[in-house]
Amino acid sequence: MANPKVRILIDILEEHFEELQFLWSQRQTALRSPRYTLRELSHLEDRIEAHVQGLLIAGEQIMALVEKGLSADDPVLAFAAAYALLRLNTEAASKRVLDSFRQAKGGQLDGVRQALCHVRIPALLPHLRQMLASLPPPVAVAVAEVLGFQRTLELTSEQWNRFFKQENAAIRQAAWRAARLAIPQAPATYQGALQDEDAAARREALLAAAWGRQPWLLEHCRKVAARPSPENGDAIQLLAILGKPPDLPAILAAGQAAELGPPRFRVLGAFGHPGAVEALLKGIESKDPLTAVAAGAAFRKITAVVIESDKRVQIPPQDGSKPDEFEKEFLDEVKLPSLELARSHWQKVKDRFSKGNRWCRGFDLSRDADPAVLAQLDLESRWEACLRGKCEGTWKGNPADLEVFPQRHV
Repeated sequence: MANPKVRILIDILEEHFEELQFLWSQRQTALRSPRYTLRELSHLEDRIEAHVQGLLIAGEQIMALVEKGLSADDPVLAFAAAYALLRLNTEAASKRVLDSFRQAKGGQLDGVRQALCHVRIPALLPHLRQMLASLPPPVAVAVAEVLGFQRTLELTSEQWNRFFKQENAAIRQAAWRAARLAIPQAPATYQGALQDEDAAARREALLAAAWGRQPWLLEHCRKVAARPSPENGDAIQLLAILGKPPDLPAILAAGQAAELGPPRFRVLGAFGHPGAVEALLKGIESKDPLTAVAAGAAFRKITAVVIESDKRVQIPPQDGSKPDEFEKEFLDEVKLPSLELARSHWQKVKDRFSKGNRWCRGFDLSRDADPAVLAQLDLESRWEACLRGKCEGTWKGNPADLEVFPQRHV
């Protein structure tokens, strides 16, 4: 018969392990979310660390507990197992993680990669560099991402091309994520990737070009914005983040292009120009709940004012089908924004807002945002402001700085 005290200890450790998985999943969602601030993220990270410490109290006894998770296809489960082992900081535990990484695939590969990104692992770096040169592309490109997070990624053009020219689109996507964390590529390399047949690979290359401060990029986005369509949405959104006051007409045209659907209001919100607010007010007035909610969210992104009404509506299915009575029970509900509240507030503040050309959460970001302001933005807006600062040479950080655990400052 098992010792009851041992059983209780195992149950406590399992609870810590499960909570680590749950909270890490929340953190991954929060990193670029308009619903989280840095302060709220820090509270979440404190909870994560508390559960990690709860596991570490048991020392190497946790190796048996997390062993199955290390080979799981669930990326969150694989992350939690690998992260707990790496935090033990023992040779045996670290070797077990590396052995798993060498053979990993799918969700397991993604989870173990994340764990290696978020722990300081100087002793493992020589092994990772060897793996980069010797392992198949799916694992090697994951190693490249880890080395990028560890600030030690150095590849030749030939090595980069090995990844950029892979038939597997997931490898090309990962390669461009890694490229954000390294010395910029030649302009032609980015420009070629913007013709990739895979939309996600094009998006990752576009963002890598932005983080690489490519001087031709803004003009490319301007040309694309002249042809508003869903497939050009990423470039239009990037123009909204990086654009200048003279881009307002193009942004207004894209932000009112019905073919972009409700996401078009994200363009207006990201640009943050007071000249876009009237278009947002018209959107809030829409009878379509998705349109009204998206316009209301953009209004709040610019002004920081909550304009929710007490009226709740169900969101119809995205495929346009008509739900039956049973299906209606499971539809999401949202609060509609109040046009009256929005108009009333705008009448009070529009004179002040007219003195700037980019506003976010009520802050004037027409010039550089100092760290104190960045810390008060929601995490989506913080990421956008840092990317803009990187392109303009006023933010000296690295995109990994905005993801690494824990987040204490920009």
